[in-house]
Amino acid sequence: MGKETVRYPDALVARIEELVADSDVFESKSELHRFASDFFLCVLDSDHDPSVLGYEDILADLEDESGVSLQPDDVATSDGDVPFLESYLQVRRYLLHGEVDDARAYVTETYDITDREALLLDELIGRHRQDATDARPTERGFQPPVADGQSRTNGKSPPSTQNGSTPDAGAQSADAIDASESEPEVIVPDDADGDGDRESPETRR
Repeated sequence: MGKETVRYPDALVARIEELVADSDVFESKSELHRFASDFFLCVLDSDHDPSVLGYEDILADLEDESGVSLQPDDVATSDGDVPFLESYLQVRRYLLHGEVDDARAYVTETYDITDREALLLDELIGRHRQDATDARPTERGFQPPVADGQSRTNGKSPPSTQNGSTPDAGAQSADAIDASESEPEVIVPDDADGDGDRESPETRR
C-alpha cells in the first residue's frame, strides 16, 4: 500500500480529529482520509470502484448518523431534490417562451421561499420581466416625425391634405375660368357711333 505525506491546515486537522472522536463510523483519521478520497472519486467518476474495505457500509452508517443522503447522484443538490443548475435551466426555458407564471410556480414548488436558490431564481424572473417592460413600445402619445416647417395638428392632417389629397392647381384654375365665363364679355368697338368718343365699360353694357 502506497504512503504519502499530506499537509493540512491545523484547523482542518483539529476538525477531523473531533469528527473521528465523536463518530462511531471511523476508527482512525487514516480510515476517514481513505474513505473521503474514494467518496470524492465516486462523485467525479460514476465508474470508480472504491478500494476501501466496507465502503458501502461506511456510507450507509454516515447517512444514518447525519441524516443526509450521500449518494453521488444527490451530491450538490438543493435539499436533496433538484440540482440548482437544472432548476436554473428549467426557469430559463419558461422565460424564453414567455411563461413567467409557470416559472414562478416551478420555483415555488421546488424550493422554500427562504432558500437561497429561490431568491436567486426570483431575481432572474424579476429581471426578465423588467427587460420585457423596457422593450415594449409606447402605445400612446406617438406621433410620426414631422418635417421642418410643417405644423402638428394633434395627429390630424390640415384640411387641404385630409384623406391623403393635396390641393389641385388644375381645380383652382377651372374655378377661375368658371367665374370668368359666368358673365360673357361683350366686345364693342372703341367708337361704335363714329362720334370719336370712346365708350366706357359701363356704357357698353
